[in-house]
Amino acid sequence: MSENILVDSEHLKTFIRDVFISVQVKEEDATITSNSLIEADLRGVYSHGVMRVPIYIKRIKRGLVNPLSKIDIIKDNKAIAVLDAHNCLGQVSATKAMKMSIEKADQYSIGAIVVKNSNHFGAAAGYTLQAVERDMIGYATTNAACRMVPTGGKEQIIGNNPFSYAIPAGKALPIVLDISCSVVSVGKIILKKKRGEELPLGWALDSEGNPTTDAFTAIEGGGSLVPIGEHKGYGIALVNDILSSSLGDAIGGATVTSLYDLNTAKKSETGHFFMAIKVDSFLPISRFKQRIDEKIKEIKQSAKRAGIEQIYIPGEIEFNTKEKNLKFGIPISKEVLNDLTLTAKDCGVYIDNYRLFK
Repeated sequence: MSENILVDSEHLKTFIRDVFISVQVKEEDATITSNSLIEADLRGVYSHGVMRVPIYIKRIKRGLVNPLSKIDIIKDNKAIAVLDAHNCLGQVSATKAMKMSIEKADQYSIGAIVVKNSNHFGAAAGYTLQAVERDMIGYATTNAACRMVPTGGKEQIIGNNPFSYAIPAGKALPIVLDISCSVVSVGKIILKKKRGEELPLGWALDSEGNPTTDAFTAIEGGGSLVPIGEHKGYGIALVNDILSSSLGDAIGGATVTSLYDLNTAKKSETGHFFMAIKVDSFLPISRFKQRIDEKIKEIKQSAKRAGIEQIYIPGEIEFNTKEKNLKFGIPISKEVLNDLTLTAKDCGVYIDNYRLFK
C-alpha cells in the first residue's frame, strides 16, 4: 500500500501552472488547466487530478497537443454552437465551451455547445458546477479512446465516455453526478498500477473477456473496462459519443486516439458536448431550489439498511472531501509525487522552490 503525502492545494496550483507555462502554454490557459486538475484532487477524484500532468506534458513535448490555444467558432446559431479547439488542452476548450453554453442559456433558456479536435478535459463536474453557480442545470460529456467492448462483442470499439450533471439546490448542497460509463475510470486503474495494488474483481476483463485483477493486463495487456450495468453502460457510452462527435461532425468511436498512446503522430481529436439549462425560464429558481431541497431531505431521511449511518446524495462525498483537503492538504501518493517531480525537473521547474508540503 502506497503512503500518501499531504500537499497544500494553493501552492500546488502555482507549481502545476508553472510546469505548463514552461512548455509554452499561455499563463491564462496554464491557470485554467492547473485549477481543473487541483479541483479534481480536492474533490477526491484523484484519477483526474495532478497524476495526469506527466502525460499531458509528454504529449505537448511530442507535438501531440498544441500548447497555444486557438479556438474557432465554426457555427453559431442562437442557442447552439460548434467549436474547433485546434488540438489545444481539453480543459481550455471545455472551459470556454461551458461558459458559452451558460451565456446562451441566459439569453435563450438553454445553451448547447459541441467541441471538436480537443483533448482529455479532466473531471466533468468542474464544468457542470459552473452552471450551478449561475442557478442553472449543467451537463457535460466527452468521448474517449476505446476501452470497452459492446454487449456481445470482444473488440474494444467504444470509450467509457464520462458525463456529469449538476443541479442547484437551496440550503442543501448541489446534486452533482460525475461518472464514466465503465465501473471505474482508466485513471483509477493506473493509480492501482502505480501503487502495485490488485484490482477488485468486476473492474476489468482480460483480452479473452475474463475477469482480471491485474492492472497491467487491464490497460496494457489487451484487457478492457467493464461497463456499468452491462448493456446499459454500453448504451449510455454510445449516446455520449454521438453527442460529443457525430453532432459536431467530429471523429468518434474507434478513431479517438488514447491519451496514453505516445507511439503515434495522430492527434487525439477528442469531442465534447456541453449544455446549460436556465431553471428560471421554467419556474422561479427559489421554488425549484425548494423542491430540490425537499427531494434531498426525503432521500436522506428514508429508511437505511442495518449498519448504514447515512445515505449520500450524488456529489456530497466529494464536497465533504474538498472541505477536508482544503484544511489538511491533498493526499498524493509518493509514486505520483515522484512522477510530478521528474516531469517538472525536465521542464526546468523545481519542486523544492514551492512550499507544497503541509
